[in-house]
Amino acid sequence: MDIIYRPAVVTPVGNFAVGTPTAFGGVFRELDDYRAPLAQTFRVNSTDDVFTVIVNHFKSKGSSAGNAGDDDAGDGQGLANGTRTRASEDLLTWIGTDPTSSGDPDFLIIGDLNSYAQEDPIEVLEAAGYVNLIRQFGGVYAYSYTFSGQIGYLDHALASPSLAPQVTGTTEWHINADEPGDVVDYDQSFKPTDVEGIYEANAFGSSDHDPVLVGLFGPRVVEVPAEVAQGGSGQAGAPQIGVFDPAISKLGVLLPGEVGLLGERLEWQVFVTNRGTAPGFNVVVTDTLVDALRVERVALTQGTATSAISGQTVTVTIPTINPGETVRFSIFTEVIRGESAEALNTACLRADGLAAERCASASAPTTLPAQLPTQLPATGESPWSPARLVMIFAVLGALLGAAVVLRRRLSAA
Repeated sequence: MDIIYRPAVVTPVGNFAVGTPTAFGGVFRELDDYRAPLAQTFRVNSTDDVFTVIVNHFKSKGSSAGNAGDDDAGDGQGLANGTRTRASEDLLTWIGTDPTSSGDPDFLIIGDLNSYAQEDPIEVLEAAGYVNLIRQFGGVYAYSYTFSGQIGYLDHALASPSLAPQVTGTTEWHINADEPGDVVDYDQSFKPTDVEGIYEANAFGSSDHDPVLVGLFGPRVVEVPAEVAQGGSGQAGAPQIGVFDPAISKLGVLLPGEVGLLGERLEWQVFVTNRGTAPGFNVVVTDTLVDALRVERVALTQGTATSAISGQTVTVTIPTINPGETVRFSIFTEVIRGESAEALNTACLRADGLAAERCASASAPTTLPAQLPTQLPATGESPWSPARLVMIFAVLGALLGAAVVLRRRLSAA
């Protein structure tokens, strides 16, 4: 695998690193069965932000690697799920060693993980605090790949807890998945001459997967000391030394096996990170949930804070947040009314010395859509699988039989 970058935008920091198998002193147990991850730390030229990209390509679903848990369990995750799950576990262990010696906690995991959004390998990464950026910004019906008329995404971008609040956006560039594969597929090996003749030198049909675009590190506001701004001592316009620079992000999460129906539960994850060089004090996050949800509880999962619930409003107070520190908490809610297709909520942050509050929004479905989705479900099972079709036809047959009996009775009468 390779990493292509633009020198005008970023500069590599140190050497790249490649994962190695346990047989050679590394942490990867089954690296012979999939491609080794590649890591490189970069510095953003315009902002001096530092982050590490790790590109991966996990074992495919098409064949078993012969390892534990690799047989098809019939749950839609296909073959080699055990190998892919352990690949995620080993990847986390490797990241914990700081493979490029960057000393920076901002990691971005990207690549074809050959796992859909709610399969085991992705849940392992999320359980470690990594944020699924495609789901956060694209919602539950995002896709980058089509297979036999079904859509989903095997291509991922997951940000570490410290990097997630610094992500400005994520989307798929639909230049491949929507293309008719039998006509303009990127592989021209078996194409007749007339099909080759429609080739155009553009981005469309360049692969079978769509690229994932991730925006990082939005514009920074330079804060000026009050005495400088008022014409006091110091050089006019000089940036303040020691600035509290908080970032907030929010993610709506469907709990395993649930789709947002009445009585089911949604989790709202909120991340607060101090990107500045000075601590922040009396940081207060306020989140007012929509009436379609009942607030059950608040759980602090990282950092130090206190919480309070008043009706639909959750207030979390962070006494102190040091530079580089992240505080993470979850709000658990129950869907009590399904009047709209999704619930949209906004969390806002204010703190001592912060000129204006900063906010982050997230949404999650509260009812099933009007039409059955064509996206590949969490289990990988098609909405029109044979088992479901048998059930549908059985119900239709029973209704038809009842109608025939009723007609005969009416005729006899």
